[in-house]
Amino acid sequence: MVRNLACIVNDDLRNQGANLGMYIVDVSDPTAPSLVDTRPWLTEIHDICIANEFAFVADYDRGFQVFDISEPWSPVHVGGIEMPGLPSAIAYSNGHAYVASRDYGLVVVDTADPLHPEIIANAHTGGSAYDVE
Repeated sequence: MVRNLACIVNDDLRNQGANLGMYIVDVSDPTAPSLVDTRPWLTEIHDICIANEFAFVADYDRGFQVFDISEPWSPVHVGGIEMPGLPSAIAYSNGHAYVASRDYGLVVVDTADPLHPEIIANAHTGGSAYDVE
């Protein structure tokens, strides 16, 4: 959550009528949450990690995507990179995003320049990586 706004993922592929993507919801009044914005072009989001003024998104179709959330009610897509495997979870620490990539392993992304993220290392785990903390 950022400034009383929550990022919600809708990736219910079983419901073909669902509006998939990332949703921004105002939760300043917990008894009356309201939809603020959506990013429907991200259709297979599996995780969102917020660090400073940026949201890092793991999307099966589009890889590792970066949004500027300095104005969280109107996030702006600022960068991204393709990922090996299927990115399913993200953890962040000290300028690096650690991405669990299904059918691949761990991928380390340098986010010092969030507009130009760069893969700097990876570790094949010999199986499917679903989560990272």
